[in-house]
Amino acid sequence: MGGLWPTGCVPTGATLGEPAGADRPAIGILLAEPLTFVACTTALTPYKFELEYTPRSTGQLDIVVMTNRASALAHGTLVTGDAADPRSLHDVAGAWYDPQTAGSGLMIAHDYGQSDTLFATWQVYDATSGSPRWFSLQQGRWQPDGLVWLGRLYESKAAPRTPCSLCPLPVEQIVDRGEVRITFSVNGASGGLDAAFDFADPSPPQRLSNLRRFLPNRIVIH
Repeated sequence: MGGLWPTGCVPTGATLGEPAGADRPAIGILLAEPLTFVACTTALTPYKFELEYTPRSTGQLDIVVMTNRASALAHGTLVTGDAADPRSLHDVAGAWYDPQTAGSGLMIAHDYGQSDTLFATWQVYDATSGSPRWFSLQQGRWQPDGLVWLGRLYESKAAPRTPCSLCPLPVEQIVDRGEVRITFSVNGASGGLDAAFDFADPSPPQRLSNLRRFLPNRIVIH
């Protein structure tokens, strides 16, 4: 962990602990502020500590950072996984698009830090007719690296029944189109997330889309 300290009297050490009586699993990080009788310079000063922690279960942990003077500094979360229950490294929920095919897109719902379940809808235009097509991505699993999701691609279809062109229709047919893979990566230029969307059944896999997330447009920590 690290950051910028508001004075030149940066912490001299950091220790890990598990707060007693917490309502949910949590980690406490205690920063040792130096005791000095000399005035500290009022300048932002970088500090950094390397800490090791071995989780005993998978899921989401609260992180609380405090000083030995009982000053609360920060609060965050840590998502942990293992080989038997891999977890995503990032919250990938949001709206995604490919600049080369603007108008099509992927909408992802992600229960990050909890069940880690991912469900997505993919809206595209048919390559031959130009008509819209509706797909869903589900029944997937995260790979051990926490950056790759493998799941099934289903196409939903309905037959027209009403003169109301904007009225919803119940689904009449669901077609399993095969296995797909989404590989997430951090964009070094923007600090956001990118995603490669592939049809995984052929060999070699077929690239379907190179995606960028535009909502929410947040910087991720890697």
